[in-house]
Amino acid sequence: SPSREVIFSESSVLVNSGAAQNWILDTLGLHERTGRRSLLALAESLVVPKAEVLGTTDRTMRRFVTELHRKYEEHQNPFHNEAHAAVVCHSTHWLGMRSKA
Repeated sequence: SPSREVIFSESSVLVNSGAAQNWILDTLGLHERTGRRSLLALAESLVVPKAEVLGTTDRTMRRFVTELHRKYEEHQNPFHNEAHAAVVCHSTHWLGMRSKA
């Protein structure tokens, strides 16, 4: 399975390419490239940088997302799976960044 370096590498690509800011994002490809860890890579680029604004630390946010990922892996579901969580993370971020609030 891919190491943390792969997750950080994919996260870096998402940030540097601006891909995470676009509506169209190949989360299933990310899911495959990271060995079913797309949520971790996406959270590293979208959620962890907002930890302070959310009133927590990077470390705590990573632990939370890692535990969330673990639960998806523990309870396999054909639709509500780790890749779906990454889609929800991305779309929520995208919509939130474009809201007028």
